[in-house]
Amino acid sequence: MLLSHKLWWIGKARQLGFSWASCVFALWMCKFNEVAKGLILSQGEEEAWDMIDKCRFIDDHLPDWLRETRDPDSRSTIGWPSVGSEIKALPSTEKGGRSTDATFVFCDEIEYHPEAERNFGALKPTIDAGGWFIGISTGDPLKVTSFLKHRYLEAKSGDSLFKAAFFGWECRPGRDENWYKNATLDLADWQKQGEYPETEDDFLAVVKSRKFFDMDILNEM
Repeated sequence: MLLSHKLWWIGKARQLGFSWASCVFALWMCKFNEVAKGLILSQGEEEAWDMIDKCRFIDDHLPDWLRETRDPDSRSTIGWPSVGSEIKALPSTEKGGRSTDATFVFCDEIEYHPEAERNFGALKPTIDAGGWFIGISTGDPLKVTSFLKHRYLEAKSGDSLFKAAFFGWECRPGRDENWYKNATLDLADWQKQGEYPETEDDFLAVVKSRKFFDMDILNEM
């Protein structure tokens, strides 16, 4: 899918393996292309470092003939001097991604990035020469609208160069109704909708089972 088109907004349920798949793609890009620059943007610093750890884990478990010395090899950056490629992870801050060039950009859980719109404005020009920009996230059912949802609907309507795709909780092999029942047993309805949406409408819609206003105050008014 990522090879068929370079610009994506992807809505999803939890634990489908997209973060790992993104790291596999990033690693492949860097090890088989010269001077590839990958940027992974996450909600916070710890989440950003976790993505680098995933990339490092994959690299460490490749066959011997695919492994080579990494430099740099830090919490936030890994690189391969033989091809001049590297992957850098950054938190979503006010200046996140500015003055950074990139062959591909992954925004993991972009729905929850505090500076999603600002970061997108800074990062989009870096891949305008033909790079990848992939925004991946579960949805927040407490938000009537958000940067991701707006961009997702824009892509769906054809008013954007981006494409939109949704993957519900059933997409992962081994999941069935019994699994869903057990996985969501202790979650409120709005949490079920956010963490394990089944349809695209679940992903996009604000939760209907939770009151957002103080009914006593409204009645008094």
